[in-house]
Amino acid sequence: MFNSVTLRGAAVCLGNGRVQRFSLLYRRSPLNWEEARKYADHIRKHGIIQFLNIYNKVKDRQRDVLKWGDEVEYMLVELDDNDEKVRLVLNGGDVLETLQEQGEKINPK
Repeated sequence: MFNSVTLRGAAVCLGNGRVQRFSLLYRRSPLNWEEARKYADHIRKHGIIQFLNIYNKVKDRQRDVLKWGDEVEYMLVELDDNDEKVRLVLNGGDVLETLQEQGEKINPK
């Protein structure tokens, strides 16, 4: 019995000099905490690298249009430089309303 499905990266040459990347699904069981701790630094490092690569790729995008079925996840945080703390902001409903209004101005029905 398996508890999770993981992706393994793979690539295939298309013959025209281009490489197509894809992922294969594998059935795996999750590691217990002691086994997972061995990989924490690697996962942390590569997670940061992956985030920075994606951020740099899309940071200049403007006015992207969301299509039916697209999902957006967000977390609002407040950075306190004096206390060096990060706090969750709880007025997400107000922000969502503002974003919806701006979206309707950009893409009227």
